[in-house]
Amino acid sequence: IWSMMTSTKTTANETMQAGSRHDWTDRERKFMKMAMETARKAISEEEVAVGCVFVDTRTDRVIAATHNETTKTRNASRHCELVAVDQIL
Repeated sequence: IWSMMTSTKTTANETMQAGSRHDWTDRERKFMKMAMETARKAISEEEVAVGCVFVDTRTDRVIAATHNETTKTRNASRHCELVAVDQIL
């Protein structure tokens, strides 16, 4: 399983270039853009603009895609990666 997280404070390309130790593939860019879409959805729901996507790397199937829910739930543990784990379980 592979996960991508991003914030809308930067573009997907800026996120992928910052501190990158390797060249990003088109496949990785596709999933980063999905994470950006979930971060944008967070903004429309008045949440912190962070999103993540968990991908089964054997099949390239997205198994979870979500954003932070800390504001809505008033629960500091509802960061996007934990919400995604709950989606999977």
